[in-house]
Amino acid sequence: MSGDAATGGFVLDPDTFKKIQPLEYHRRFLEQDVRADGRPLRMFRALEFRAVPNIDLPALCSPQFRPGPPGELTQSLSTFLEHIISSGHIIDLDTLCVASGRAVWVLYADIICLNYAGNVLDAAVAALMAALRNVRLPDVTVGEDADADAAPVISGKPSKPIHLSRSLVSSTFGVFDKQLLLADPTNEEEALVSSSVSVVLDDKDVVCGVFKPGGAAASKALIDECIAAARERTSRLVEALGGLGK
Repeated sequence: MSGDAATGGFVLDPDTFKKIQPLEYHRRFLEQDVRADGRPLRMFRALEFRAVPNIDLPALCSPQFRPGPPGELTQSLSTFLEHIISSGHIIDLDTLCVASGRAVWVLYADIICLNYAGNVLDAAVAALMAALRNVRLPDVTVGEDADADAAPVISGKPSKPIHLSRSLVSSTFGVFDKQLLLADPTNEEEALVSSSVSVVLDDKDVVCGVFKPGGAAASKALIDECIAAARERTSRLVEALGGLGK
């Protein structure tokens, strides 16, 4: 696509033309009965069912954190949490649908650390699972002939829990001197270990994710040792808590 008619003979690449002449850019697509993103004029975009976790490590929880934008650790932990939720199929997405093609629930989980003592990921996963198990969604309705922009109406019926297909347990190990595993490292130990490895398993003994935020390289044998130790811990927790309250 060129913008020569609008720019006095210069030929522009599509991205530049879109920024300079957005109305004309979209008009040229619409004249061909297609939209700029490739959809037909009356096709709706697919709805996303999402749970969005966010970890906050404020300055009040430890002197090692400063006020301001989220640091690298905070961002990497939040990204990993979102990954294991989406890829692990924890939530039955049908329970988040209010009206197909019109309204869905989006769950936001803000996990705030009040006292950082090391190994925040294990605590964050435990807190997230506890929160999800206690979620109750109001029963809402959307009229068949209601305005597309109208908000859903709370019906007054009892709220409903969301269905969790699995429960997760995170087990973190610090690697001291590149070979010695320290389970559940403290904040003091975190400063001394060469790296850390977190293994997330579900209540069916399936590995849902392995998180290793930098540090020294870890051998396959070391990772396997972490997974074996995590499996032993998860098995004990599942037995003690009767399925982790799922």
